[in-house]
Amino acid sequence: MPTPAVLGAAALVIACIFLWVVDPGSRPIAVIGGLFFGGGLRVLLTVQHANITKDGFFRTIGAASAFLGVACALGAFFAITDPASVTYARFPASSVLIVCILGAIFFGLGGLCVLIRGRRKDT
Repeated sequence: MPTPAVLGAAALVIACIFLWVVDPGSRPIAVIGGLFFGGGLRVLLTVQHANITKDGFFRTIGAASAFLGVACALGAFFAITDPASVTYARFPASSVLIVCILGAIFFGLGGLCVLIRGRRKDT
């Protein structure tokens, strides 16, 4: 039986797909959200249900975290090139840009560090 966290992440991925189809003007947000929550779903599934070696665990978590970093970098790209596409409610595109840059650094570089650690033989 899937946990509530897995079900929630899967529901958010489905919501992003629905947003992509229903509102073409919101496609940048749908892509960013779909990639981000899809990477999170991968992490949740790996942590909760995988029976893999320590090396495989680090590689999977690192790759999924790097995937989250790519989603954040894509969000920063959209915030620079088309600010109106990522502006939501009271959050201007400049706020979205700052959060996405921080997310890209945290998840992207963190994911690469975990990937590198998973490849080392002394872990």
